[in-house]
Amino acid sequence: NVFLVRSIGELRAVRTLVPDMVVQRYLGNGDEYTAGSISDADGNVRAIIILRRVIEQGTTYRAELVRDSTLEAEARAIVGRLGASGPCNLQFKIVDGKLTVFEVNPRFSGTTGMRYLFGFNDAEMAYDLHRMKMEVSQPELKDFVVLRYWNEVLIPDATFDKINSDCTRAWHHRVCAVKS
Repeated sequence: NVFLVRSIGELRAVRTLVPDMVVQRYLGNGDEYTAGSISDADGNVRAIIILRRVIEQGTTYRAELVRDSTLEAEARAIVGRLGASGPCNLQFKIVDGKLTVFEVNPRFSGTTGMRYLFGFNDAEMAYDLHRMKMEVSQPELKDFVVLRYWNEVLIPDATFDKINSDCTRAWHHRVCAVKS
């Protein structure tokens, strides 16, 4: 139920199909970015990372580190105004030269593992800051590209009918029960 509407008339028509809709500005097809941050209990952003990303099948497939002090300052200011404590993720595009947020996730996001590879271990920083009461600061980040990939799993002598529902839920643990 995603519709691109260009007029009030189209919006009214869609509303008959989806009465409890969420309306969001269409930001175009430009680059998409994700900013991960860690803030202390007072909402002060202690560390931040910005990645330009490419999405495939609803998840970040490719990401590269962005070093842009203006974007970083804007992202820090937004997270600060939100009053986040702990991890916070912003997803945004640059529209008319401005950082334009379209999604806020006050949690660890799907790029947490990728960010670790860039030198940004937000899980560890959050634990150190909030549980161990240790100071954390901006880590030294590495300039490169990270690619996410999928693997195929071979199940010998199996058919769809032989594989039980536990296999579907637990495939990523490489544990599948096969009916004999």
